[in-house]
Amino acid sequence: MFLRFAAIALVPASVGVGAVVAQVTARRTREIGIRMALGASARRVVGPLISNVSRLPARPAARTAPSETRRNDWPPLPYSSVLRQ
Repeated sequence: MFLRFAAIALVPASVGVGAVVAQVTARRTREIGIRMALGASARRVVGPLISNVSRLPARPAARTAPSETRRNDWPPLPYSSVLRQ
């Protein structure tokens, strides 16, 4: 049962990753064309795209990780002084 759910969840996830790659590529079409016109190798053209796409999931994780580690700061600051008195 778990494998079925995993297989079903893999389809929308792969479609989502493909959409993100397509959007990043579409945004940088002009840059890709200029790099190719100047004679850059395929590695030099595709490398920045892949590194940019691979960093996309890390950005939200990097923002939420510090807030998840500060559990002792609960409740948030505006109310903490009132509740601790």
